[in-house]
Amino acid sequence: QKFSMASRYSSYSRFLSRGPKKRSSVASHGSLSPSFLMGVAVVSFVTGAAMESFMIATGFYSKVTAIEADRRREAQELGPPSWVEDMMKVHKHGSGGDALPSPATSQSKP
Repeated sequence: QKFSMASRYSSYSRFLSRGPKKRSSVASHGSLSPSFLMGVAVVSFVTGAAMESFMIATGFYSKVTAIEADRRREAQELGPPSWVEDMMKVHKHGSGGDALPSPATSQSKP
């Protein structure tokens, strides 16, 4: 079927003349009702409480605590990374040339 520009334009203008689609009842009021928001809050609270109780019942927190303690112990045994040691040297001995200038000294005076 062959369409001319006039028929395309007329179908487009008919589409535009229909106006905007009808919005849902929640959006047509401009804001959400307090009862709906209270329902969302209650469902969110119950869901969060269920997740927390599940994590406590399965021993999630005790396992995470043990893993974090192992990680901190290993990090302490290895010592600080080399870049931290370099920064500590610069801080201890003043700016040994590798340190960045402070903002007050880096600004040129007019």
